[in-house]
Amino acid sequence: MKIRLVCLCFLLGVFLPSPGLFAQALPVSLSINASAPGNRVGEDFVGFSMEQYTLSTGKWGVLGSFWTGGTNGNARLKNLLGNISPHSIIRLGGFTADDRMVWQNSLRGSSTNVRATYQDDVDKFFTFLSEVGWKGIYTIGLPNNTPANAVSEATYIMNKYSNQLHSISLGNEPYLYTNIFRPSTYNPETYMQTDYLPMYDAIKAANPAIPISGGDNGARKYYGAQNQTWNKSFTDYINNSGSSRPLAGLNVHSYGLGNNSNTLTRDAAADTLMNFDNAPLIFKSTLLPYVTQLAQAKNVALRFSETSSAATGTSDMTNVSHTYVSALWALQYLYTLASNGVSGVNFHSSGSSVYSAIDWGPANTVSAYNVEAIYYGLLAFVDGARNRRLLSVTPSESKTNPRASYFATTSDDSKTLTVTLINKDFTNAINASVNIPGITIGTVSYQTLRPQNDKYDMAANTFYANAQVAADGRFTKSAPTPVELANPTSFSVTIAPMTAVIATITLQSLPVAGSGSNTVPNAGGTARVNVPPSTFTNLTSSTVASPATITGLRIVGFPTNTTTLTLNGMAYTASSTAFGGANPTGVVVPVDGSGAPAVGISVDPTNDANPVSFAFKAVASGGIESGNTGTAVLNFTPVPDLSILLYTLPSTLYGTANFNVVVNVLELNSVATNGLITVYLAKDPQVSLSFNSAATNMGGRMVQNNLWTFDGTSHADFYILTTPGLGAGGLLSFGLDGVLTPGPTKGTLTISSILVGGGEVNVGNNSDADQIQYFQR
Repeated sequence: MKIRLVCLCFLLGVFLPSPGLFAQALPVSLSINASAPGNRVGEDFVGFSMEQYTLSTGKWGVLGSFWTGGTNGNARLKNLLGNISPHSIIRLGGFTADDRMVWQNSLRGSSTNVRATYQDDVDKFFTFLSEVGWKGIYTIGLPNNTPANAVSEATYIMNKYSNQLHSISLGNEPYLYTNIFRPSTYNPETYMQTDYLPMYDAIKAANPAIPISGGDNGARKYYGAQNQTWNKSFTDYINNSGSSRPLAGLNVHSYGLGNNSNTLTRDAAADTLMNFDNAPLIFKSTLLPYVTQLAQAKNVALRFSETSSAATGTSDMTNVSHTYVSALWALQYLYTLASNGVSGVNFHSSGSSVYSAIDWGPANTVSAYNVEAIYYGLLAFVDGARNRRLLSVTPSESKTNPRASYFATTSDDSKTLTVTLINKDFTNAINASVNIPGITIGTVSYQTLRPQNDKYDMAANTFYANAQVAADGRFTKSAPTPVELANPTSFSVTIAPMTAVIATITLQSLPVAGSGSNTVPNAGGTARVNVPPSTFTNLTSSTVASPATITGLRIVGFPTNTTTLTLNGMAYTASSTAFGGANPTGVVVPVDGSGAPAVGISVDPTNDANPVSFAFKAVASGGIESGNTGTAVLNFTPVPDLSILLYTLPSTLYGTANFNVVVNVLELNSVATNGLITVYLAKDPQVSLSFNSAATNMGGRMVQNNLWTFDGTSHADFYILTTPGLGAGGLLSFGLDGVLTPGPTKGTLTISSILVGGGEVNVGNNSDADQIQYFQR
């Protein structure tokens, strides 16, 4: 990408108290490198994780299906997913996958056992996926299962739903099996040898094409020291780098505040989420690099298949997981994972856990598909990042004064950028200036992630794009707020405390220079040739995206095969300042509505037989030039060049006397004439001229009067002689007999001639005259 420097500073109002009520507005200067796009955020980056229990229940413990209908069917759920992406991933799993869901290879029929999974339970889930265009990671229980039963379940799904299946996962968080499903001596090695590998190998033996991902282990710190080796042990056996057991993806779990053993106060919990690297989970500096490096070493895609701000069951002791704080945390969390090469994230939902992005809601018997505040953070992220590539921002964050994080993305075609500015400071606003080399701005607009009142607002008072989820689950953003561009390079931005601004920058599209070609007559010599305006446009016109327009063409170099270039009456040579020297600027010419030059252009070709070629840039409004260079080529058709020479013989006369007029017509360009050649001889009252069509010699000069036609009467002022044509380089002459009758006078008499026709264009040598000196006898 060609580099130009543009300064962005956005003045963005948010629906919060005015900046005058903030403690202060802190200045921040940022720089974005738009020339080196990084990781791409795919459309399946943000998904959801649901409890396996949803296969048999419509509400916790109540027989039904989460996937086939709530109070108004499942249309709301479909819309909630569609708001996030048209194609993503739902992971089925959680503790209920191991604790209670046992595969029965038959239809449910009259069974009311919600702790069993039947074929039609699975059918409902995968049918739902096909209807919304998503795929599923499906967990098969491990500790209460057998390899043979797992094979039955996996092959049933693969045979019927391979198009909707992302992968099969075996078991959930095996480090929790100790003292629940397995003895206290249970460890990663016994997990792999006695439980995981027999099931994995059996499934692959039945059908090697069945994709298997895993092992759905959690953070290595906050679940205890024993867990430090679980992910490593798993990938030592199952990987895509030297192992015979391939892995469709490394699934890991992480929660921002750990599990429900967390005893932080509400404000301390909020502070932990905003700092993003506090105890109890040193996430950014510890867990994230550990699992990303592990995935890279084992050549597997890394997915955070179960995650949220807190893992707290049905009650959040910190009382932040279901508030706006989690929405702002999720926005940074997603960008951070994407920046570190994570392939996707699934926010744990369903059930009645308050941290769920989507849960069963308040109904007693059926799913209402309720959303919590964190869902709005997901909406903000996908608006700024889905199907886009990340750009580096310097600095990417500031930990204090202000506490903030900054991210940017570009579209695949590099025509739009988004800049996400997250102010995590509880009291201070931010005034941000953003510098972006290589970008020319077309338009800027923005949306805001915000609470209505404060950071502990719940979903009912949490907004993205000044909008909320409708009753049918649809989400429609309000129109973005445009930013008035005071000039092409500078803007100002104010971000209120605990809000995020997602600014969309539409780039000024570079114009595209056109091209053209024409063929015109060239008289040769030093004659200038006019360049038709269409020479710059008749093959392709110069264009630029609306609302910009083409305002000019900059001729960037002196035209080839040119001695003199004349633009709008100004003459240039190759040594002119505009085209010579250390820093030639070229010359900008204005254009008409079609992009063709609106002023006269002419050239004097150096070699009359060779074309003249122009190189030019298209210039759009604002002075933006095309990235490409256009060409305009002027070809020449050789044309005859006629010249005339007139002689009077003799040139000195006395009294009334006879004399001869001889006219030679010559073709100088070695090109045969085209069309009638006409010579006009001026009449004079003292002279009478007559024409003898048989004459071959006049005054000692050869003439070809028989090839000329004489008209001495039709015009009062001229004798007119015509001939049909003249060969290339030819000479054709005629002569006339003249009588001078001067009377009793003396003086000088001029006899003049003018030549026209023959298809020539150079008329600079088409006249001649001679004088007779006469005296009284």
